[in-house]
Amino acid sequence: MQKNKIYNIPCEKGIEQLENKSIDLLLTDPPYGIGQNDKLTKQGDEIVNNETAWGNDYKDSWESVEEYSDWLINIIDSVISKIKDNGSLILFMDRKLTGYIIYRLEKLGLIFRNKIYFVKKNPLPHFRKNNYRSTIEEAVWFTKTKKYKINFLEQKDMRQEFYGVIGTNKKTDHPNEKYQWMLEPLIRRHSNKGDLIVDLFSGSGAISFYSKAMERDYIAFELSKDFYKISKELLKKDCIINEYNEVYKNDQFNTEQQKLVGVE
Repeated sequence: MQKNKIYNIPCEKGIEQLENKSIDLLLTDPPYGIGQNDKLTKQGDEIVNNETAWGNDYKDSWESVEEYSDWLINIIDSVISKIKDNGSLILFMDRKLTGYIIYRLEKLGLIFRNKIYFVKKNPLPHFRKNNYRSTIEEAVWFTKTKKYKINFLEQKDMRQEFYGVIGTNKKTDHPNEKYQWMLEPLIRRHSNKGDLIVDLFSGSGAISFYSKAMERDYIAFELSKDFYKISKELLKKDCIINEYNEVYKNDQFNTEQQKLVGVE
Protein backbone atom coordinates (compact mmCIF):
# COMPACT_ATOMS: atom_id res chain seq x y z
CA MET A 1 0.00 0.00 0.00
CA GLN A 2 1.38 3.39 -0.99
CA LYS A 3 2.48 5.62 1.87
CA ASN A 4 1.65 9.29 2.32
CA LYS A 5 -1.84 8.90 0.98
CA ILE A 6 -5.40 9.03 2.32
CA TYR A 7 -7.69 6.33 0.92
CA ASN A 8 -11.44 6.79 0.50
CA ILE A 9 -12.25 3.26 1.63
CA PRO A 10 -13.55 1.60 4.82
CA CYS A 11 -10.75 1.10 7.30
CA GLU A 12 -11.54 -2.63 7.40
CA LYS A 13 -10.62 -2.90 3.72
CA GLY A 14 -7.55 -0.72 4.18
CA ILE A 15 -6.26 -2.77 7.09
CA GLU A 16 -6.28 -5.89 4.89
CA GLN A 17 -3.85 -4.18 2.51
CA LEU A 18 -1.34 -3.05 5.15
CA GLU A 19 1.87 -5.02 5.55
CA ASN A 20 2.33 -7.01 8.73
CA LYS A 21 4.47 -5.26 11.38
CA SER A 22 4.69 -2.06 9.32
CA ILE A 23 3.06 0.49 11.65
CA ASP A 24 5.19 2.43 14.14
CA LEU A 25 2.27 4.38 15.61
CA LEU A 26 -1.44 3.75 15.18
CA LEU A 27 -2.96 7.11 16.08
CA THR A 28 -6.65 7.52 15.42
CA ASP A 29 -9.82 9.28 16.51
CA PRO A 30 -12.69 6.83 16.00
CA PRO A 31 -16.35 7.77 16.25
CA TYR A 32 -17.29 8.16 19.91
CA GLY A 33 -20.84 6.88 19.63
CA ILE A 34 -22.23 10.22 20.90
CA GLY A 35 -24.09 11.51 17.83
CA GLN A 36 -27.48 11.48 19.57
CA ASN A 37 -30.25 14.06 19.40
CA ASP A 38 -30.21 14.63 23.18
CA LYS A 39 -26.68 16.05 23.32
CA LEU A 40 -26.07 19.70 22.52
CA THR A 41 -23.19 21.62 20.99
CA LYS A 42 -22.60 25.02 19.43
CA GLN A 43 -22.62 25.61 15.68
CA GLY A 44 -21.79 29.22 14.89
CA ASP A 45 -24.11 31.24 17.10
CA GLU A 46 -26.72 28.49 17.41
CA ILE A 47 -27.16 25.75 19.99
CA VAL A 48 -28.04 22.50 18.21
CA ASN A 49 -27.95 18.77 18.92
CA ASN A 50 -24.93 16.73 17.85
CA GLU A 51 -26.72 15.01 15.00
CA THR A 52 -27.74 18.35 13.47
CA ALA A 53 -24.24 19.80 13.88
CA TRP A 54 -22.40 16.81 12.49
CA GLY A 55 -24.87 15.70 9.84
CA ASN A 56 -25.59 12.15 8.77
CA ASP A 57 -22.46 11.70 6.67
CA TYR A 58 -20.95 9.19 9.04
CA LYS A 59 -22.24 6.87 11.73
CA ASP A 60 -21.63 8.08 15.27
CA SER A 61 -24.53 6.48 17.08
CA TRP A 62 -25.08 2.83 18.03
CA GLU A 63 -27.96 1.04 19.72
CA SER A 64 -25.87 0.04 22.75
CA VAL A 65 -22.42 0.26 24.31
CA GLU A 66 -21.95 -3.43 23.53
CA GLU A 67 -22.73 -2.93 19.84
CA TYR A 68 -20.35 0.02 19.61
CA SER A 69 -17.54 -1.67 21.52
CA ASP A 70 -17.87 -4.89 19.50
CA TRP A 71 -17.54 -2.86 16.30
CA LEU A 72 -14.46 -1.00 17.53
CA ILE A 73 -12.75 -3.99 19.16
CA ASN A 74 -13.13 -6.07 16.00
CA ILE A 75 -11.38 -3.33 14.01
CA ILE A 76 -8.53 -3.02 16.50
CA ASP A 77 -8.15 -6.79 16.67
CA SER A 78 -7.69 -6.92 12.90
CA VAL A 79 -4.95 -4.27 12.90
CA ILE A 80 -2.76 -5.57 15.75
CA SER A 81 -0.72 -7.81 13.44
CA LYS A 82 0.08 -4.74 11.31
CA ILE A 83 1.78 -2.92 14.21
CA LYS A 84 5.49 -3.39 14.84
CA ASP A 85 6.43 -5.27 18.00
CA ASN A 86 7.85 -2.05 19.50
CA GLY A 87 5.00 0.10 18.21
CA SER A 88 2.20 1.93 20.01
CA LEU A 89 -1.52 2.42 19.61
CA ILE A 90 -3.24 5.63 20.77
CA LEU A 91 -7.01 6.01 20.58
CA PHE A 92 -9.04 9.11 21.35
CA MET A 93 -12.08 7.94 23.29
CA ASP A 94 -15.29 9.13 24.90
CA ARG A 95 -14.45 9.47 28.60
CA LYS A 96 -17.48 7.39 29.58
CA LEU A 97 -16.16 4.36 27.70
CA THR A 98 -12.41 4.43 28.31
CA GLY A 99 -12.44 1.97 31.22
CA TYR A 100 -14.53 -0.59 29.37
CA ILE A 101 -12.54 -0.25 26.13
CA ILE A 102 -9.25 -0.58 28.04
CA TYR A 103 -10.55 -3.79 29.63
CA ARG A 104 -11.52 -5.26 26.27
CA LEU A 105 -8.31 -4.21 24.50
CA GLU A 106 -6.25 -5.86 27.24
CA LYS A 107 -8.19 -9.04 26.51
CA LEU A 108 -6.70 -8.86 23.00
CA GLY A 109 -3.19 -8.91 24.47
CA LEU A 110 -2.41 -5.20 24.16
CA ILE A 111 -0.61 -3.64 27.13
CA PHE A 112 -2.23 -0.55 28.64
CA ARG A 113 0.31 2.19 29.42
CA ASN A 114 -1.62 5.32 30.34
CA LYS A 115 -4.45 7.70 29.77
CA ILE A 116 -3.65 11.05 28.17
CA TYR A 117 -5.75 14.14 28.88
CA PHE A 118 -6.36 17.22 26.74
CA VAL A 119 -7.61 20.18 28.74
CA LYS A 120 -9.54 22.91 26.92
CA LYS A 121 -8.71 26.37 28.24
CA ASN A 122 -11.91 27.78 26.76
CA PRO A 123 -14.53 25.02 27.03
CA LEU A 124 -18.01 25.52 25.67
CA PRO A 125 -20.66 26.67 28.13
CA HIS A 126 -22.96 24.05 29.60
CA PHE A 127 -26.15 24.94 27.78
CA ARG A 128 -28.61 23.15 30.05
CA LYS A 129 -26.78 24.32 33.19
CA ASN A 130 -27.27 21.05 35.02
CA ASN A 131 -23.75 19.60 34.98
CA TYR A 132 -20.05 20.51 34.82
CA ARG A 133 -18.69 22.02 31.62
CA SER A 134 -16.88 19.56 29.36
CA THR A 135 -13.24 20.62 29.64
CA ILE A 136 -11.34 17.39 28.99
CA GLU A 137 -10.85 14.94 26.14
CA GLU A 138 -9.09 11.63 26.66
CA ALA A 139 -6.91 9.20 24.77
CA VAL A 140 -5.67 5.76 25.78
CA TRP A 141 -2.17 4.52 25.03
CA PHE A 142 -1.30 0.86 24.49
CA THR A 143 1.81 -0.96 23.37
CA LYS A 144 1.99 -4.27 21.57
CA THR A 145 4.79 -5.73 23.71
CA LYS A 146 6.79 -4.97 26.84
CA LYS A 147 9.55 -3.39 24.73
CA TYR A 148 8.42 -0.22 23.05
CA LYS A 149 9.69 3.09 21.71
CA ILE A 150 9.14 6.38 23.45
CA ASN A 151 10.86 9.74 23.22
CA PHE A 152 11.17 10.72 26.86
CA LEU A 153 11.71 14.49 26.95
CA GLU A 154 12.40 16.58 30.03
CA GLN A 155 10.46 15.49 33.12
CA LYS A 156 8.41 18.69 32.90
CA ASP A 157 7.35 17.75 29.36
CA MET A 158 6.20 14.24 30.21
CA ARG A 159 3.07 15.01 32.17
CA GLN A 160 0.04 13.17 30.86
CA GLU A 161 -2.00 16.28 30.18
CA PHE A 162 -1.82 18.94 27.48
CA TYR A 163 -3.55 22.33 27.38
CA GLY A 164 -4.89 24.43 24.53
CA VAL A 165 -7.74 26.48 23.15
CA ILE A 166 -10.51 25.31 20.86
CA GLY A 167 -12.64 26.93 18.18
CA THR A 168 -10.44 29.71 16.84
CA ASN A 169 -7.56 27.71 15.42
CA LYS A 170 -9.33 25.04 13.37
CA LYS A 171 -7.95 24.35 9.92
CA THR A 172 -10.98 22.63 8.37
CA ASP A 173 -14.78 22.59 8.59
CA HIS A 174 -14.81 19.10 10.06
CA PRO A 175 -16.88 19.15 13.27
CA ASN A 176 -14.48 16.99 15.26
CA GLU A 177 -11.06 18.11 14.07
CA LYS A 178 -8.28 17.47 16.57
CA TYR A 179 -6.02 20.47 17.18
CA GLN A 180 -2.27 20.78 16.80
CA TRP A 181 -1.81 21.03 20.57
CA MET A 182 -3.46 17.61 20.90
CA LEU A 183 -1.66 15.78 18.09
CA GLU A 184 1.83 17.26 17.91
CA PRO A 185 2.87 16.05 21.41
CA LEU A 186 1.73 12.51 20.66
CA ILE A 187 3.53 12.34 17.33
CA ARG A 188 6.70 13.76 18.88
CA ARG A 189 6.77 11.39 21.85
CA HIS A 190 5.72 8.19 20.13
CA SER A 191 7.39 8.32 16.70
CA ASN A 192 10.48 9.49 14.82
CA LYS A 193 11.10 11.03 11.43
CA GLY A 194 10.50 8.44 8.74
CA ASP A 195 8.21 6.33 10.93
CA LEU A 196 4.83 5.21 9.63
CA ILE A 197 1.74 6.61 11.35
CA VAL A 198 -1.62 5.09 10.45
CA ASP A 199 -5.01 6.73 11.04
CA LEU A 200 -8.03 4.46 10.60
CA PHE A 201 -10.60 7.30 10.71
CA SER A 202 -9.10 10.27 8.91
CA GLY A 203 -11.99 12.72 9.33
CA SER A 204 -10.41 16.16 8.99
CA GLY A 205 -7.03 14.71 7.95
CA ALA A 206 -5.31 16.44 10.87
CA ILE A 207 -3.32 13.39 11.97
CA SER A 208 -1.90 12.92 8.48
CA PHE A 209 -1.33 16.67 8.16
CA TYR A 210 0.80 16.94 11.30
CA SER A 211 2.53 13.64 10.56
CA LYS A 212 3.61 15.04 7.21
CA ALA A 213 4.63 18.34 8.79
CA MET A 214 6.85 16.48 11.25
CA GLU A 215 8.42 14.36 8.49
CA ARG A 216 6.66 11.12 9.33
CA ASP A 217 5.10 8.86 6.73
CA TYR A 218 1.37 8.33 6.97
CA ILE A 219 -1.48 6.20 5.68
CA ALA A 220 -5.10 7.05 6.46
CA PHE A 221 -8.57 5.77 5.62
CA GLU A 222 -11.83 7.69 5.41
CA LEU A 223 -15.21 6.23 4.46
CA SER A 224 -17.07 9.52 3.94
CA LYS A 225 -16.55 11.15 0.57
CA ASP A 226 -17.10 14.61 2.04
CA PHE A 227 -14.60 14.11 4.85
CA TYR A 228 -12.17 12.53 2.40
CA LYS A 229 -12.30 15.75 0.37
CA ILE A 230 -11.70 17.78 3.53
CA SER A 231 -8.66 15.63 4.35
CA LYS A 232 -7.24 15.98 0.86
CA GLU A 233 -7.70 19.75 0.87
CA LEU A 234 -5.93 20.10 4.21
CA LEU A 235 -2.91 18.19 2.94
CA LYS A 236 -2.61 20.62 0.02
CA LYS A 237 -1.82 23.49 2.37
CA ASP A 238 1.89 23.38 1.71
CA CYS A 239 2.57 26.85 3.11
CA ILE A 240 1.21 25.77 6.50
CA ILE A 241 3.12 22.51 6.35
CA ASN A 242 6.32 24.38 5.49
CA GLU A 243 5.75 26.60 8.51
CA TYR A 244 5.56 23.56 10.74
CA ASN A 245 8.63 22.05 9.12
CA GLU A 246 10.54 25.12 10.33
CA VAL A 247 9.37 24.39 13.84
CA TYR A 248 10.24 20.71 13.77
CA LYS A 249 13.38 20.64 11.63
CA ASN A 250 15.59 20.54 14.74
CA ASP A 251 13.73 17.56 16.20
CA GLN A 252 16.30 16.12 18.60
CA PHE A 253 15.30 12.51 18.05
CA ASN A 254 16.02 10.08 15.28
CA THR A 255 15.63 6.33 15.00
CA GLU A 256 18.99 5.58 16.60
CA GLN A 257 18.42 7.94 19.54
CA GLN A 258 14.90 6.87 20.43
CA LYS A 259 14.73 5.02 23.72
CA LEU A 260 13.67 1.39 23.66
CA VAL A 261 12.00 0.78 26.97
CA GLY A 262 11.59 -2.69 28.43
CA VAL A 263 9.18 -3.12 31.29
CA GLU A 264 8.99 -6.48 32.99
